[in-house]
Amino acid sequence: MPVYLAAYGTLRTGQSNGVSPAVLARLQSRGPCLIPGRLYLVHDGPDAYPGLVPSANSTDRVVGELFEISESGAKAKEVLRQLDVYEDCHPSDAARSMYERCRIVVHPVAGSPVRAWVYLYTRTIEGMTLIGSGDWVDASSMGAKARPLDGEFQPGVGR
Repeated sequence: MPVYLAAYGTLRTGQSNGVSPAVLARLQSRGPCLIPGRLYLVHDGPDAYPGLVPSANSTDRVVGELFEISESGAKAKEVLRQLDVYEDCHPSDAARSMYERCRIVVHPVAGSPVRAWVYLYTRTIEGMTLIGSGDWVDASSMGAKARPLDGEFQPGVGR
């Protein structure tokens, strides 16, 4: 059974991030998808990145990219664990987490809906800017930039 990840921010193809090339090589793009929810601009000092939150409105969709993890079993779990570190997701300590990894139904542009892992923003959205287009790539091209990492990963920097 394939393991899917739906990315809506800097994990999308062509975006700058601090994830190990070895981990990125295990993410095989299956094309664009729509993810239920609303997208907000999260500011962390001089950095900005997207935060997806669930929405009660079924028409709220976020533009994403569907990836299949090219590993299975324990190796797929290790890829997800490494992505958890990048996404500031601490499954055993939710209070420390900025994001929570959840499996939800996403809608590939070409194909049938699938269950995929998605990182949901867990902090307050009060005072944050809604990315109305639902597309981080569009928002980042208009000045919302995550700072690329040089060297070792730093939690909370760049999404």
